[in-house]
Parts: sequence; C-alpha cells; structure tokens
Amino acid sequence: MTEEKLTISDRNVLKLNIKVSIVLGVLFLVAVLLFIIITVVVGIVFNVHLKEGFIMRASYIFGIFFLLFCFVWGSYFKYYVDLVKGIKVTLNLTNYKIETEKDKSFIISDTPYYERIEIYEGYIPFIDVNRPLKIQLAKESKEIVFVSNDKDNYLDKPL
Repeated sequence: MTEEKLTISDRNVLKLNIKVSIVLGVLFLVAVLLFIIITVVVGIVFNVHLKEGFIMRASYIFGIFFLLFCFVWGSYFKYYVDLVKGIKVTLNLTNYKIETEKDKSFIISDTPYYERIEIYEGYIPFIDVNRPLKIQLAKESKEIVFVSNDKDNYLDKPL
C-alpha cells in the first residue's frame, strides 16, 4: 500500500460524483418547494379554504427534506476532504476474491482498512481473479479511481 497525489483525472472522477448528487438533491428540494407553493396558489386562485396550519405543516415537510439533503451532503464531505488533501492509496492485491451480496459487489482482500472495496458490477467481467490486481482509491472516501490487472484502467472501458 502506497500513497500518491491525485491526478487531474482522479480529481475529475471525484468532482463528478459530488456534482451529480448535489444537483439531484437540489432538484428534489426545488420540486418539493414548488409542489407546496403550487398547492397554496391553486387554493387561493380557486378560493379553496386551506385548513388551519397548512402552511406550518408544509414548512415542516420542507424542513425535513432539507435536513435529509444536509445529511446526504454530509456523507459526501469525505470527497471534499479527498479533493483538498489530494492523496490516493495504491493497493497491489494478490490474494483477493469478488463477492456479490444483494445488489452490491465487493473486492474482498486481506489488506487492513481496505478489506471490502465496493465495485460496480459492470467492471467485474474485466477483472481476472487469477492475476494480481492494482487498485487506486481516494484515501478518505475509498472511491475507486483506477482498477486493472495490467496497465489499462477498466474504469475507462465502455460498459
């Protein structure tokens, strides 16, 4: 196990993961807020009497969704730490196996702190379990930025 600096392409992988999650979360929050606003406006336009406390309940619902968004964003804090520190870990695995549990796949190794590395199922056919495997991970988030049995990065191959 060795530590190296993240390359620009490694940083781009981490940034993409952050951007997609944040954008989807913000879009969901905007949809919830628009639903609440449209409900109130339709009630006012058609002179439908909203029950007492409707606005307060709607505010609570929006607040709960906002807190959930904050918790999800907090889980991506490790990606930001990786981007700031800029360190990746290179693992050269000789004894490993691939296991699939429910809808997740893992590379199981005997390396401390990296015993179970989650990997996308689409990359499993490229991995030859009989040959040594080289994996590069962002240090804190354990996001895979390189995986290969030789020099070709399997993450760059089309699925």
